[in-house]
Amino acid sequence: MSNSSEHVQRTIQELEKAKRLGTFVQANHPILHGLPPPSESTTQRDGMLIHTDVIIPTRDGTKLRGNIFRPATQSSEKLPVILNYSVYGKDGALEPCIFPKGSRLDNGRYTSYYIFEACDAPWWTERGYIVAYVDARGSFQSEGDKSYYSRDVGLDGGFPPHYLGYDIVEWLAAQEWANGKVGMYGASAFAMIQWLVAAERPPSLAAILLFDDMTDLYREMGRKGGIPETQFMSQYPYQFNWGRSLVEDASKAHYEHPYFDEYWESKIPRVEEIQCPAYIVCGWGDHAIHTRGTLNGWRRIGSANKYLEIHCYQKWEYTLTEESLMRQKAFFDTYLLEKETEVKFWPPVRWTMRESFYNAEWRYAPTFPFPGTAYEKLYPTPSGGLSHIPQLTESRVSYDAQAGEVTFEIPFSESYEFAGHAKLRLWVEAEGADNMDIFIVLKKLDENGNEVHFPWLTIIEDGPVAFGYLRASRREVDEIKSTDFQPYHSHQRDLLLEPKQIVPVDIEILPTACRFRPGETLQVHISGHDYGNYPTAVTIARHSDTANKGTHIIHFGGKYDSFLQLPRIPPLPGAAMSRSRPVKMTLISNRITGWSNEKFLEEFTQVHGGMTEKLSHVVPFLRSYTQVVGVPRLPLTTFSTNHAAFEVAAVLAWSSLAKLAGSFKHPAYKASAGSHIFTDPVFMGSLSQEVQEIIYDPVTYKRRQDAIEVVVFLARNSGVEAVSDADLEARSNTVRNVGQGTGLLRYVLNRDVTPQDYNLLFKDTPFIIGSWGSIGAMEQYWFTDKKAAVEFFADSARNKVLQQLPSSFDPKNTWSVAGKENRVFSKDLHF
Repeated sequence: MSNSSEHVQRTIQELEKAKRLGTFVQANHPILHGLPPPSESTTQRDGMLIHTDVIIPTRDGTKLRGNIFRPATQSSEKLPVILNYSVYGKDGALEPCIFPKGSRLDNGRYTSYYIFEACDAPWWTERGYIVAYVDARGSFQSEGDKSYYSRDVGLDGGFPPHYLGYDIVEWLAAQEWANGKVGMYGASAFAMIQWLVAAERPPSLAAILLFDDMTDLYREMGRKGGIPETQFMSQYPYQFNWGRSLVEDASKAHYEHPYFDEYWESKIPRVEEIQCPAYIVCGWGDHAIHTRGTLNGWRRIGSANKYLEIHCYQKWEYTLTEESLMRQKAFFDTYLLEKETEVKFWPPVRWTMRESFYNAEWRYAPTFPFPGTAYEKLYPTPSGGLSHIPQLTESRVSYDAQAGEVTFEIPFSESYEFAGHAKLRLWVEAEGADNMDIFIVLKKLDENGNEVHFPWLTIIEDGPVAFGYLRASRREVDEIKSTDFQPYHSHQRDLLLEPKQIVPVDIEILPTACRFRPGETLQVHISGHDYGNYPTAVTIARHSDTANKGTHIIHFGGKYDSFLQLPRIPPLPGAAMSRSRPVKMTLISNRITGWSNEKFLEEFTQVHGGMTEKLSHVVPFLRSYTQVVGVPRLPLTTFSTNHAAFEVAAVLAWSSLAKLAGSFKHPAYKASAGSHIFTDPVFMGSLSQEVQEIIYDPVTYKRRQDAIEVVVFLARNSGVEAVSDADLEARSNTVRNVGQGTGLLRYVLNRDVTPQDYNLLFKDTPFIIGSWGSIGAMEQYWFTDKKAAVEFFADSARNKVLQQLPSSFDPKNTWSVAGKENRVFSKDLHF
């Protein structure tokens, strides 16, 4: 280390730098908070020795003030110290009562000594710790001028510019009542200061425990996406600007420094220099303030022993829960008392997969972003949907730049989860303006279409899943710092839009996690304004000063590769949702000879449909029944070689082949089997399971009313024992390609699983007389209506491609049925 005179000189230089870059004003005097002049004293009450207004000297002569709480019953012991280094006042200038009830702070869970966002002294002193609350330089009772989270608060890497944080740690560790180990603690501002101090590596700093912090004040607060924040920052001086001298007023910093310049660079902590153990905690819902910075800090921190926890609660409430407190204690017991605790079994990352408000599942991982994350792209459709399939045709949607919005959505028929960093690429145009501020909100709807809410911004209880922000003129990204899952915008200049100019923008979606169950929907809302309506007096991030006017236009499809990219958490390996698909028993047949259309439709759709639905109530493993009704025949010709051979198809699904066999023995089935004859005795059948699904337009598919379904039987090539996985994939890819840009809504490819001893399976049932065992796969095609189906198969080039089957199939033997889809019943959304 250099000598003290050099330290003092560097202290002066760093503070001068902060004053040169920032705006300093006279601080609000602490007397306005009812605080008397500082006066050292020691009292004993509530089992604690309380040292008030203790002077803590620093090497540049500045006197800091602290309150120290020691357990009275252990006054002769040397104990570890928990340091809460505060810009909000060691005497509790901020009181929980000023925050809305949405913060869920329960005053039955903390004592009258509790300091907001710090630790609760009695809880820790009862467990053998000393607690110190210290006013930072220039804050409340401490001397000096106060900067806004600049590097003068702590130290900057290996060669220190300022020793305040360092000196406090070492002074506490050297006291006669200390065991030489200090841990730092706290949320938000307390956490941000920990970054600065820990980066200086004070020898006695044994561990840090941070809740919800920041690592980039520009991108995480002042100018998210380049859009100025107008509510939180304007109110922040009422919390921050307290002291006895000068204080840096950051409320206008994002206007005085609109670009990411030296000022904002000076606010970034060098967390890579931190080496002490760190327990870093945040909530998924602290969007627009802390979540991004906390996760970024955990990734960058240099500590060998670092633990990340991502919960689903309001942060102030969570830190005071028994669950959290006991984990906090285990961490400090390990590194401040050198005890063997549960920490040795902790995985590096503990996180929650959220479903709804305070409803989540704890999971574990070795790192973040989570290993195995599959980044999936969803593409906008003209119907307002999101599809896994890019749209070939160019489309556009528009909205009023100030009050309007557009929504794209994807309904899920199966479980879907994502967690981590998402992004949205849009091709945009501003009509009547040279700039546009884009606000992105991800929402979850339940199966009834109601919005599902989550904790947000610490005090809001009706938050959405996630947010994104970007000013179009700030679309430039730093290619080196950007990743495929997280764009990093450089914010060095404004690239204004020309009239009719269409540009791509990559919008960072702040980190989030959400599980969707069948029937639930993900929506992406794109607008020119903030989410929700909240009082202007509430300290939350808002953005009322936008560049918006005129009309915003979103382009997608064709050459405009707009997409939403989600960090999908794949299902478990071998998950039942992919391996244990229902077994579909599909029969294609004709009406009884001589029956009229009306007679057959009555017997097939009404009588047989009703009988089967009634049976499903007592046979729970019978999951769905769909009829494909080609009566009267549709004016279309499919690619199959035997297109006109059959009129109708019946597709019944059972949970498994074993349950299908068992159902044939069920008394209710046996009582009705063969009692209702409505088709010719000549029919073909296949037992199959889904292996591939393609949904081109999920919204239109979900809303379909008079859909047309086409069922195709692909015969197995007699020269092969079984259809290969490669051929199934090749077939699926063929249909995927020819279906793009058409009226095809959904395609499902099913592998035939008919057992070789099917006669034994169908013994004593009407199905034994059918033709089984020759089919290799069963295909299902869904169209919005007859017109779309006719146009699809009227394309001779498309039919020619569809006729080119992989070698596992016999191209000379294919059968199809085309008709109206009649969904008799479905107990599952996916069928």
